[in-house]
Amino acid sequence: INTEEAMIKGVINSLLGALNLALKPDKDILIICGGDSEIVRLNLQKKNQEVIIKPNLVMEGMIMHYQK
Repeated sequence: INTEEAMIKGVINSLLGALNLALKPDKDILIICGGDSEIVRLNLQKKNQEVIIKPNLVMEGMIMHYQK
């Protein structure tokens, strides 16, 4: 592993750690969006947490708002 990969892995692990501390799997559903949502989903689903991926959530919301 090189320095860049180690830094990226550290950022992902810190994000996953914050999510794991904040979420209560028996009560919460996590909805994530954005380009890195798939990376987060893969790591969180290992812990059997319900994760919904909506990579274009913001764009979908803007379209819905415009159509109204």
